[in-house]
Amino acid sequence: SIPSALHGPAYPVYLSVFSRLGATTIFDHRMASILAGTGIVLVAGLLARRVAGDRAMVIAATLAAIYPNLWIIDGVLFPEGLFALCSGLVALAAYRWIRTHALRDAALTGLLIGVAAMVRGEGLFLSALLVLPLVARSSGLGWQQKVKTLAVAALGVIIALGPWTVRNATTFDAFVSLSTNGDELNVYANCEDTYSGKYLGFWLFDCQERIRQVSGEAPGDEAERAKYWRDIGWTYAREHADQLPKVVAARIGRQWELF
Repeated sequence: SIPSALHGPAYPVYLSVFSRLGATTIFDHRMASILAGTGIVLVAGLLARRVAGDRAMVIAATLAAIYPNLWIIDGVLFPEGLFALCSGLVALAAYRWIRTHALRDAALTGLLIGVAAMVRGEGLFLSALLVLPLVARSSGLGWQQKVKTLAVAALGVIIALGPWTVRNATTFDAFVSLSTNGDELNVYANCEDTYSGKYLGFWLFDCQERIRQVSGEAPGDEAERAKYWRDIGWTYAREHADQLPKVVAARIGRQWELF
């Protein structure tokens, strides 16, 4: 048994519930993932109903049911399906807070953001991109109430993330906030191959493998190895900062399938 924080714990924990009930095969876990995917359809419908009424609910739920980028996730056992569900639940909780301005709903929103972040770390951005502007722009609250609301939402995030953060702090020799998954990506994405030529703006495993062939595997536990590779990627990016505008433009183009 090797301690790992390669991914957040929420998706493995979700699957483990079904494993405890005897559903342990890949097929079983695909069926479990389909349940989360079905939840996305429901949440998409409820969000649309909140925004534009019953007809929009039916349209949104139908689109969510047939949209390939949502249902294809369930068959490959990636956590993005559960992440989409959690993100939708965060949005529903935020709409509820808009209606009630109750501290319990602020806490629920923060708690769900913490859960989403334990599926994929970028869920934490919902704190800054959703909760902060939502509360700051609310015209029905005084500044003291706004500060209290933000504090309660932050407490919800901390409560959700606390046990995982403590576990990582007591398990690894290097600090791990949520996961080590993104650290090695820094060396895949910041190297000669991805700053020019065929793979401009992309990422490539070969960048790391060439370093391994020369220097061997990084030392230490998983967290220390992840930090080692992250530092190599960041160093390359700093030393080639003049090329970053071109690389970032290429990455945006790839994301939107324009490059």
